[in-house]
Amino acid sequence: MDHHKQAAKRYFRLFIPAVIVYLVGVFVISWAEGKPFFPTNAIYILTLIPVLAIFVWMWAQWRYVKELDEYLRAIQTEAMMIGLMIVTAFASGWGLMELMTDVPRIPIFFAGPGFYFAYGIASFVLNKKAGLKGGCP
Repeated sequence: MDHHKQAAKRYFRLFIPAVIVYLVGVFVISWAEGKPFFPTNAIYILTLIPVLAIFVWMWAQWRYVKELDEYLRAIQTEAMMIGLMIVTAFASGWGLMELMTDVPRIPIFFAGPGFYFAYGIASFVLNKKAGLKGGCP
């Protein structure tokens, strides 16, 4: 098994459980919010669970990219930069429109999923352009 496959395997060993913890945490918080038997302080504490899961999956991705060879690392870094550029441009532009007009507000919560969506597409396109299979790890 080559080094890239081992790195991807290690990545998914952390990423998948972290995403599951994140999703369960978000659903539990959404369910518990507004319930009279759940005090507000408990919601704040429960919110730490998905936040920690986010840090785990981001750390797993950082570690994955660090373990790649220079060529694959450059592709992943470029894909991340494209994702950041798209999300930053959208957030800045939409935020300006929110200040100046009556467009609907978009919660900052969507910046993370927006980044990973844009990064995933960029990674897929850059890998295909380089003649590689797949996209993200």
